[in-house]
Amino acid sequence: MRASRALAGLVAVALAASVTAAATAKSRYPVLGVRGVKAGVLVQRYDRQTLRPYGPTLHIAAPAWTWSRSPDGGTVALAGGEQRGVVVFFDVVSLRRTATFRFAPGRPVAVRWVSADRLLLVAVSEAGTVVRLVDPRAPRQLRQVDVPGRLLRGARTREGVALLVGPSEAFGPSRLVLVNGELGLRTVALPRNVAGWSLPPGAETGEAGEVPARMRTPALAVNRLGLRAVVVGADEPVAEIDLGSGAVTYHPVAVRRASRAAKLVTGPDLQAAWLRSGAVAVTGTIYGGLDETTRTLRQTPFGLALLDTGTWEMRVVDPAVRGFVTAGDWLVAAGQGAGITWYDGAGRRRGHVLGARDVTDTAWTGTFGLARSWSEGRSWRVDLGRGRVAAAGDAVPPMFLENEPRAFYG
Repeated sequence: MRASRALAGLVAVALAASVTAAATAKSRYPVLGVRGVKAGVLVQRYDRQTLRPYGPTLHIAAPAWTWSRSPDGGTVALAGGEQRGVVVFFDVVSLRRTATFRFAPGRPVAVRWVSADRLLLVAVSEAGTVVRLVDPRAPRQLRQVDVPGRLLRGARTREGVALLVGPSEAFGPSRLVLVNGELGLRTVALPRNVAGWSLPPGAETGEAGEVPARMRTPALAVNRLGLRAVVVGADEPVAEIDLGSGAVTYHPVAVRRASRAAKLVTGPDLQAAWLRSGAVAVTGTIYGGLDETTRTLRQTPFGLALLDTGTWEMRVVDPAVRGFVTAGDWLVAAGQGAGITWYDGAGRRRGHVLGARDVTDTAWTGTFGLARSWSEGRSWRVDLGRGRVAAAGDAVPPMFLENEPRAFYG
């Protein structure tokens, strides 16, 4: 037992060292941002503190929203497109395009550079989910696999990606599909984590907007070493998955319940992130049917909750939060009439700026960020470290290519 614990400790230390080395290598490069333009996107360098763009630009004639860096940090694979997808490879320093890979059908939702000569590309279409193995040097597709079911959530793992999948046109148990860097698949059944969309018999003949339905989308989070995962749903136990062995352990956790009132569309849509503190942050929206007065879908915040993965207790930190992003060690929540509020890994509120302004878009690199109010047509530069708004203007927040996406959605 002691030997196995010692070995596990050595593995953890080695993995942490490799992650630190990779982060150090990538920090040598400039901060890059991607912003939308009339005909695609523009990639440009950004100053780390002022967040102002400068220097040469790279124009890509397609929308783009997901990306991955090569193991040495020197090349970015930027993916986007709709029915026909594209991955553009470019040099981080010169912004020179080095290669382009096109594919169809499918909309890319994630790219994951697993080695110098292997890239995983996850794409969804009406036909389902496809994971492609791409040689980024050519570039060319080596092979692909189909993943049955509806993709709900996804996350990076140590070996590749984890895909949380639910029934395509039903309401039933979830599955976690683990894909490694050679397209090897392993499926973990999650019988107590329910997901999907359920319509009653004959619903297709009903009047639009008057068909009772249910929906559930659990949250998926993978720890920073890519070795453990949790799947969190409302009113059900949390599934803890050992990604090495595929073993599942269920933990009873008290999760706040949604209203039991009659609804047209009802159910939780959750997201989660595994924090550096070891806790899992959970938030999302409870959809509660059509409001007869406004004819809009009722939406209730799930709140910002922290799940302790040692005691398996969940604590609601802020009941008004329905979404967050991470910025450095902070959890940042923003929204309509809420300004920006940030919390530490223990759930303590550490600051608030912009009062009750409508903040509809934010982008962060470290603890510096740009916040945008589309209703006001204004943007602000925010310094979380000092807890203040540093400047105002009209800049549109880009997608910073700084902290590689660890989670993605179907």
